[in-house]
Amino acid sequence: MTVCRSLSVCVLAACLLAPGAWGDVVTLTTGSRIEGRITRQTSTNITIETTGGMILTFTRDRIASIEEADEWQNRLTLGEGYVRQGDYQRAAEQFEQALQHDPPEAQRLAIEERLEQAQAAITQMVTETRQREMQTLDELVSRARQELRRGDHAAALESLEEAERLNPTADRGEEITRLRAQALYAQAYSLHDRLDQTGALAVLEELREVDPNHQDGLNLYRRIIESQPLDSAETVAEIEQIVANNPGRLDMQARLGEYYSRRQDWDRALPHLQAAAASELYFTQVRSRLRQAMLAQVSRATQSGDFDAAIEMYDELLQRFPDEDENYLNVLIYHRERSRLAEDDLDGRMALAQQCLDNGYDNWARELMNGTLERDPNHPAALAMHRRFAEDALAAAMQDFNAENYALAMMQFQNLIEQYNYADLIEQAQLRLADVQRIMRERQRNRAEQAQQLAAQGDEYAAIARQNLAAWQEGEYNPRQNFVAVRGMTRRDTVVRYLRRAISCYEAALELDSSLGPLENGGLNVKLADARSDLSLLENGRFPTRERAFSRN
Repeated sequence: MTVCRSLSVCVLAACLLAPGAWGDVVTLTTGSRIEGRITRQTSTNITIETTGGMILTFTRDRIASIEEADEWQNRLTLGEGYVRQGDYQRAAEQFEQALQHDPPEAQRLAIEERLEQAQAAITQMVTETRQREMQTLDELVSRARQELRRGDHAAALESLEEAERLNPTADRGEEITRLRAQALYAQAYSLHDRLDQTGALAVLEELREVDPNHQDGLNLYRRIIESQPLDSAETVAEIEQIVANNPGRLDMQARLGEYYSRRQDWDRALPHLQAAAASELYFTQVRSRLRQAMLAQVSRATQSGDFDAAIEMYDELLQRFPDEDENYLNVLIYHRERSRLAEDDLDGRMALAQQCLDNGYDNWARELMNGTLERDPNHPAALAMHRRFAEDALAAAMQDFNAENYALAMMQFQNLIEQYNYADLIEQAQLRLADVQRIMRERQRNRAEQAQQLAAQGDEYAAIARQNLAAWQEGEYNPRQNFVAVRGMTRRDTVVRYLRRAISCYEAALELDSSLGPLENGGLNVKLADARSDLSLLENGRFPTRERAFSRN
């Protein structure tokens, strides 16, 4: 404080050597004198900054007189006031301002000297302050070491944080960082040892900010993460990083696959599930989710029109899950082939229609055939297929006629006559229809009795369809087949055929006796709806579940 005292003495001497160097003076009506610098005057008020650093405002009726000095004098006066308060930084600022307002030469030299002494005092204060800070910092670091040895990690961290706020040198800063990392790791391990994994992870996150390469901390972090449920984005990101560094961690692959599956994020789930499924150990664990993910990808690819991707994924699905419905692969192939056809490629449409017909997909074949005939009523292949459908309809009607299923045969003969325009076929149908009508008049006088017979016949057909569906589902008949190569009857063909017969019987029975429709009278309306729904699923490449199919028979 020697510099400070010498500065104060210098200020007093300068004041004696420079009379009139005081700044503005406001004399109040009470006789009080306020020295400083007038900063504002209005018609009613005067504001003055005093040498003590205060800002005072007086109304003019309280003021006896005002003595205004030059601006350099005002600044000098304020500077001296700050010196008396020990505020050398503000004193130096005022002395600099005084020099900028052109004081007389003699006063300039005195002011410059005061400025130098104020700056020297500032330097001395900074040095002394820094020395005290370094001493405090040493004490804090020493205390932190002792706290670490006692295992008081929280107290050690508080001491180190306080030390960091004292702006340590580079070397001491590195030492403090090492000690902080040591304290954080010890605290995290202690929490982990007490099974407080959430708290340990929070401390390890802080450790990563202090020292991103702290190997023991990273290892502990991974061990905790691997044992945690995937309930946060941070945990998932860590597991992802573990898998990226080591794809062989199938346990982590399975966890991520399950996590993304629960969120139906199939794009992210699928690669993890596929990786985990490479092991028999994990295939059992992930098989259900893997099937879901693969079917979701098939569905999305189908909706976007990428049938190649859908076929590839479904083929992989069949390889992993041999019991899956192979028929749907044919559905995908059909839609791919159809999507590739130009609207005016009628020959291509009919080639695809023929494939559909050969493989039992009559609805698709009809749709392609009808579309072709709309564009070209004389297309040879379409006309030939149309004729074939008519012949098949006559053959089916004749089969029912020969089997004495007269009501069903009558309906089919009538449909053929209404739908087709082939004279030879219509003539045969009309002849047989007359025979059926004659026989039915002779044999059936009670429509209710005939309706019951038709309903019973429909139940018999539905039962045959159900038996074949069950055998198909249980794998009694499960050949690998492609879309084009299948020929002849299959379980699917049998189920479809007997479903159609059941539907025809139910429709004929209801036409004869509508009272059989409600559930209490046999429930033909419900049976008919179920049979139609199951037939639609089969014709569109789907597989009715056993619990669902024909459940009300």
